[in-house]
Amino acid sequence: GRWYKIEDTSDEHKSNFIQPLTEEEFEGQNVIYNGGVGFPDSCAGSKRSDLHDYGVCGTAEFKDDYFAGFGFYVAGFDSKTDSLLSGDVKKSWGGICVTYASEADIDVVMNSTGVHDISQLPKLPKATLPKSSEVVTSCLTWDKFKSDDGKLVNPKNLTTVNFVVYGEKGTRKKINIHGLGKYATYAEYDY
Repeated sequence: GRWYKIEDTSDEHKSNFIQPLTEEEFEGQNVIYNGGVGFPDSCAGSKRSDLHDYGVCGTAEFKDDYFAGFGFYVAGFDSKTDSLLSGDVKKSWGGICVTYASEADIDVVMNSTGVHDISQLPKLPKATLPKSSEVVTSCLTWDKFKSDDGKLVNPKNLTTVNFVVYGEKGTRKKINIHGLGKYATYAEYDY
């Protein structure tokens, strides 16, 4: 899989996700390798606040009430069919652990569809991580990811993992994901 930005690219252009790397540097990074998670060290060399130490970081900028952030493809994207590839991570991951700091609540949105439509993210199963100026780790099992209508994530057919923050018109929210891990690996630790 690869990283990508989440922002409103329509004519209305309600939001941007700004980070130090160029789009090619950010989106060209592999996510999963040798069972671990790779980060495009988007904080390195940037002017950092206390929130941004390392990992994937940036600022969601809102020109109107909307959402922004970043995510990654779990198994990749098939450009020939214009669809997302899926991976069965139900048992191997067991859920996800996120180490983060953020100026806003983060919705961790799980996509089990074959469609990469950013505008549909608010309707997909999600779990919310509360904002925190300190670096914290939260571990979530699959049953924690629910859509507003109660639909659960299908981790046997997972296509993307997304980190989304919401903002009001004229605001900016910093977000930093320091680390990701499989719930199956990290759940034995007391977070």
